Amino acid sequence: MYGCRRAKARRSISFHASVAQWIEHRPPEPGAEVRFLSDAFPMHSFSLFAERTFVEHLYKESLLSCLEASLPDGFRLIKKDMLMNNGVIKEAVFVMDGEESGASPLVYLSPCLSKISSDEDVMPEAEKILSMLLDKKASGKFTHDLFRCLDDAGYAAEHIIFRLIGKEKNGALLEKCPHRPFLDLVITCQLLLPDQDRGSGVTLIDKKILKTLQMTEDELFYHAERNTLRLMGIRRFPLDAVMTENLSGCPDVEVLTNEASFYGASLMLYPSVLAEVAERIGKDLVIIPSSVHELLLMPLYETTDIAALDEIIRSVNDTLLPEEILSSHVYLFLRENSVVVMEDREGNFE
Repeated sequence: MYGCRRAKARRSISFHASVAQWIEHRPPEPGAEVRFLSDAFPMHSFSLFAERTFVEHLYKESLLSCLEASLPDGFRLIKKDMLMNNGVIKEAVFVMDGEESGASPLVYLSPCLSKISSDEDVMPEAEKILSMLLDKKASGKFTHDLFRCLDDAGYAAEHIIFRLIGKEKNGALLEKCPHRPFLDLVITCQLLLPDQDRGSGVTLIDKKILKTLQMTEDELFYHAERNTLRLMGIRRFPLDAVMTENLSGCPDVEVLTNEASFYGASLMLYPSVLAEVAERIGKDLVIIPSSVHELLLMPLYETTDIAALDEIIRSVNDTLLPEEILSSHVYLFLRENSVVVMEDREGNFE
C-alpha cells in the first residue's frame, strides 16, 4: 500500500463559497465584453444545472491536484479523454511509474463527480482513487492479463466476445474498430480479460489490437460468435420480478441479458436464444432495446401498438446515460424464419 502525503494535499472546500469566488475572480477571455459571469447571468436565473457544472469543475480540479500531490516519488498521474459508446467522451486517470509507457489500470472521474455534495472534502475520494490505481498496478494483474492476450493470439481467441452498439453516433469509434452491420446497429468485439469479473475487465478490439493479434476480421468475428454465450452466459427473468409497480397491463414481459448485465443486448445476435423464448410463449417477439446491457421481450399480438412502444423507448432513452443507449425503436423476432427484423421507411417489417 502506498501512503499519501497528507500535509501537501489535505484540503476541504466549501463549494458554495468557491463557486462565488470563481465567478468573481475568473480572468475574462481575450476580447470578452463581460468581465464577471454574474454580469451576464442574474443570480435569480442562475440555474441549478449551471451551479452543479461549476461545482463539478472545482471538485475535479481539486481532486486532480490532490492526486498529483499524493503520488509516491517517481510516479506520474496521466489524464486521458476516453472515447466511449455513442461518441461520449469520459475523462479518466491512470498512473505510470517513471518513464514507462503502455497499458495501465484507469479510473473514470465521472462517477466521482456525480456523488459530490456542496461541502465535500476531496481528500477521501482522492485517497480511494489513488489506492485503487496503485494497488491494481502493483498487482500487475491487469497488464499481465492484457499482454498475455496480445502476445498469444491463440489465448486471445478464447476470450473475444461481441459488443452490440448503435451506428448513428459511433462514427469516430467505428473508424478505429473492426465492425459488422446488423440491421441499423453495429457489431464490434472486445477482449474479456481472464480472471477479471465479467464486465469489469474488457478491452475494445481496435484495428491496432487486431494487427497485433495477426488475426483477420473473419477470424475475429468467428471467435466472438463462438465465445460470447460460453463466457457471458444468459440470464432471463420476468420484468415484474424487479419492478414494484403493478404490471398487469404488461403481461409476459421478460428481461434478457447476460450473467454480468454488461452489453447483454448482444444476445439479439443469437436466434437460438430468442427462438427458445418465442416457442415457449407461442408467439413472435417484440424486442425492446432498453439499453446496450439488456433487452425486454414481449409477445407480438395483432393489437400491439408499435408506434406507442417506439415512443416509450425514446422517452426512456432521455433518462439513460448517453453511452448506454442502443436504439430508438423496437425490433421483431419472427419464429417462422428465426430472424430479427426492423421497420422500414414504409412502416413494414422485413
